[in-house]
Amino acid sequence: MLCKKQKNIFQIYNNIYKFTLICSAMWYIIIGRMIVICRTDEKGIEIMPKLPNTLIVLPYDPNWKKEFERIRNYLMEQIGDLVLEIKHVGSTSVPGLCAKPIIDIVAVMESYDVFPEIVSRLEKVGYIHVGDQGIKEREVFKRLIPDDFMDYHFYVYPKDSEENRRQTIFRNALLNNKEIADEYGKLKMRLIDEVNGDRVLYTDSKTDFILGVINKAILEGEEV
Repeated sequence: MLCKKQKNIFQIYNNIYKFTLICSAMWYIIIGRMIVICRTDEKGIEIMPKLPNTLIVLPYDPNWKKEFERIRNYLMEQIGDLVLEIKHVGSTSVPGLCAKPIIDIVAVMESYDVFPEIVSRLEKVGYIHVGDQGIKEREVFKRLIPDDFMDYHFYVYPKDSEENRRQTIFRNALLNNKEIADEYGKLKMRLIDEVNGDRVLYTDSKTDFILGVINKAILEGEEV
């Protein structure tokens, strides 16, 4: 009998936890939209808000594309002559796909010959190079000074890097196949309900799906 009561109590707390997550998500959406409506940059482009550092997945927001373009334009002013392109990757680059509200941005360089100059210029505007963080030829930069951009991850890759190839193949598969994108979105929403805020577990639990999509695309000849 006591065991049954414990189970009931646990279920109550679990339901409360889930309800709190849903309320938090809705709160961030409402407040975020309010801030966006009230804030624009000097060109009249909407400014997306920064959100607290928590694991949360939101419905697709068309403003993510606009925010990427703002950040890309700023980065192009700093290193545009040193890179081949600055592109939008990750889930926020796929229309209709739910995502963590963090923009993933990649600057693609011809080779490492220009990398020292990229580092030097970015340091002058507050970025620091923090290495590849365990992924070969993925150079990670973090900004140490505040800005008015929404949260973003910024990487620099050589054009022939395996990580650039892998990430681009996966993004293109999501863009070109709605069924894959929908399946990926359902997986992410299920994981949010299962991992209890564990970012590492959330990321690791998506690996098999991502690798499966990439390998299938390669077998079908859908290269970058």
